Amino acid sequence: MKPAKLILLALAVVTAVICVSGVLAVTSLRKTVIVFTFDGPAPTPAQVKTACEILRERIKAFGDADNVRSGKVEYREPEVVVTLRGYKDLSGFSKTLLRKDEVHLQLAADPKIVEGAEKTGSVPDGLERRVIVTEFIKLGDWQHMERSEESILLQARPEMTITRMKSVKFERHGIGRQPVLTLEFEAGDGKRFAEITAGNIGRRLALVVEGEVFTAPVIEGEIPDGVVQIQNIVNAAQALRLYNILRIGALPVPLKVARIEPPAKEAKEVAASHG
Repeated sequence: MKPAKLILLALAVVTAVICVSGVLAVTSLRKTVIVFTFDGPAPTPAQVKTACEILRERIKAFGDADNVRSGKVEYREPEVVVTLRGYKDLSGFSKTLLRKDEVHLQLAADPKIVEGAEKTGSVPDGLERRVIVTEFIKLGDWQHMERSEESILLQARPEMTITRMKSVKFERHGIGRQPVLTLEFEAGDGKRFAEITAGNIGRRLALVVEGEVFTAPVIEGEIPDGVVQIQNIVNAAQALRLYNILRIGALPVPLKVARIEPPAKEAKEVAASHG
């Protein structure tokens, strides 16, 4: 057989092996179906559309961390059906899909109050204690991460709640490729943010999502144009996660799990065990 034909035959065999491997890989993925219903009054068509878009974006942004290899979102009135595929039970991913992901801006407590709370060990009414966790590369050792925790007292009532940003950018600056987020508020939120920064110069303002404090910089002056940069998140993975939360936005209406359907094989085994 001529060399050219041998090469073509080898390519054909390799292609066939790749195709078969791909088919086997796809068929070996476990399927988990999570059915959601809207928790409250009937949603508007716009709310349904937005909710489905947000669920799709969350699957893309956060799925890898939970071993989600593919996902599909469908609205089958009155339910939202999410079909996930991966190499394990994916029912736990429903917690990520259900997160409200509202962004709260909370002022730190007055320094005098903080001083008193530290002496007594108690948290005064109207305040809450949070922890800011920072991870960074150990000086001189790129293979090890250092972790620090800072306790902070925040006013429990947010100064502002954000459900969607006008735009969010993720970049890396400087020699150390430090992550930088550039946030642009919607017009109304931008005006409120300007009022907060103008009236609280010198105080810390925390950005809190689902009880987690991502950053709490000191307000150095009024920010009147609705555009702000976040530069003090050292952990790139944490910055990227915050970027996705801000970019995707909050669910327009709450959802709840109606049922979770196991893979077909497991469903048969369950039925057989009760037969």
